[in-house]
Amino acid sequence: RYSMKNLGGMYAKSFVTGIQFEVLFEDNLFFEIAKKENEMANYLTKRLEENKIQIYIESSTNQVFALFSNDEEKLIKEKVNCETFGYHNNQVIIRFVTNYLTSKEDIDRLIEIVEKIRR
Repeated sequence: RYSMKNLGGMYAKSFVTGIQFEVLFEDNLFFEIAKKENEMANYLTKRLEENKIQIYIESSTNQVFALFSNDEEKLIKEKVNCETFGYHNNQVIIRFVTNYLTSKEDIDRLIEIVEKIRR
């Protein structure tokens, strides 16, 4: 118990965690953050579709699931922080996640990388 508390594995009476939630729910901050994350995910989906990249499944969250070949996956992962979600019909499902810091410029850079890989 001492080691857990000393290394941050257990907060005293969850005080620190409570403060985080208190701040998030003041002035609708949580909803503002979520709205931006989802808007950026929608923008990413639109840009991928414009580049003829198939979306595996539509999502109403800040996650985008796109299909790529095995070779494309390896090259994308060398340059982009993303995750292999699974496989579908000999293609790799890559999961991209937007957050409150994601900008349109970030997404446009990702699209440039994907375009170069697909050439």
